[in-house]
Amino acid sequence: MLHGRCPNEQVYRWPGSEYRGGVLDGRRHGLGRMHFANSESVYEGDWVQGLRHGSGTLTLNIAGTHKYQGEKPAAVKGGMGS
Repeated sequence: MLHGRCPNEQVYRWPGSEYRGGVLDGRRHGLGRMHFANSESVYEGDWVQGLRHGSGTLTLNIAGTHKYQGEKPAAVKGGMGS
């Protein structure tokens, strides 16, 4: 769940997927949460121009036992993660 609401928060839905968070020029931007289609994966964190970028958590299962938390430069796992 997002800890703070963005003044420009919007919700976008695709078949099986949902994004809720900041939007700038029609792209995911700022703090947001994305549930991905056909999986249990959820990313919550920073977005820049439609890409996961900066601090965030990618949870790979509903139980939350498989996750990556750290920095994501341009949607690639990098930096210190746990």
